[in-house]
Amino acid sequence: MLGLAIRQGVISTADAGQGVLGRETKKERLYDYMIGPEFKAAIEGIALPFKELYDELAAEKRSTLTRWKRQEK
Repeated sequence: MLGLAIRQGVISTADAGQGVLGRETKKERLYDYMIGPEFKAAIEGIALPFKELYDELAAEKRSTLTRWKRQEK
């Protein structure tokens, strides 16, 4: 899912304004976008909810295992 979102962002950026630009210019624009703050913000916006869900799941798993250990005693 994250890979698809990254791919779509790269494709849409690469497609923007391709008309008369040369191949090297396209590569430069794509590279500039990928190292720029817009791309970073887009990736962080996609990845942050996944990280939060993972952290939430890990905390729930720890608490469940702790509860099970207490119940076993």
